[in-house]
Amino acid sequence: MSELVSPFSNPENAEWAVAATRGELLIKHCRSCGENHYYPRAFCPFCQSADTEFLATSGEGEIYSFAITRVLNPVIVHAYVTLQEGPTIMTKIVGVDPDRIAIGQQVRLGFEPSKMGFPMPVFTPVETAQA
Repeated sequence: MSELVSPFSNPENAEWAVAATRGELLIKHCRSCGENHYYPRAFCPFCQSADTEFLATSGEGEIYSFAITRVLNPVIVHAYVTLQEGPTIMTKIVGVDPDRIAIGQQVRLGFEPSKMGFPMPVFTPVETAQA
């Protein structure tokens, strides 16, 4: 039940999926307006330009918001994480007691297997990741 379900790979996200298997999170950068966005798509959501490119992230971010689902075993923490590069992504927080998670907490990227074949990004609080 805790295994993630990922979207099918398609031409718009194939490069993202390959990078995920290497443990790297890619976002899109629009060469027309300069905005970064996530999830991979053909057109920039800010200016509708098709002049976009993939950009590797630092893997660092901050918890914007989160919700704890305690009815499942194991407990799942869903979160919105704002990446250092700007976009906010929906993900999971793993490897920490859910009661120790806080908005504004610094997190670091990791990946978990998914049912669809390529890994999905998850995050761990920085102090936990260094321990």
